[in-house]
Amino acid sequence: ILKMQVILSNDRCSRNEQLINSFIDLAKQAGQNFTGIASPYEKPKNPDIHIKSDELLPDAAAELILNKLIQKEII
Repeated sequence: ILKMQVILSNDRCSRNEQLINSFIDLAKQAGQNFTGIASPYEKPKNPDIHIKSDELLPDAAAELILNKLIQKEII
């Protein structure tokens, strides 16, 4: 069972990598100025929100983001 879990986990990672690579390829083809692809990452001076992904579970991070979007009346 453990081997199967590792295989499934690796398969999921592989699919994610494929999706990321596909996105990068599309961004390059589109000639857009995507941060990290055509231009370097620049840290925002005054971010609206800071998600500490090393301290939060994904659901908690998503809740913070949604609350900020609601607060700013974006959604």
